[in-house]
Amino acid sequence: MDPLTNLYERMRASAPPGTLPPDPPPFHEWLRYWNDNETDPGNLRNFEYWLSRRIPVADGRPARRRKGAD
Repeated sequence: MDPLTNLYERMRASAPPGTLPPDPPPFHEWLRYWNDNETDPGNLRNFEYWLSRRIPVADGRPARRRKGAD
């Protein structure tokens, strides 16, 4: 399993049931978001943030954005 899928599986396992879909977003979408100028840990934090904005929560709405993000 690749590192991003592994991270997604860990996040999904720790989330309440039904919060995250069983399959992660397509990898090409993540590659568009990746910033090569950052460190790997920074990119993984970006991945967690990216997932939180793209994956709807149980009620079908996108996850709330944090204040000051973007």
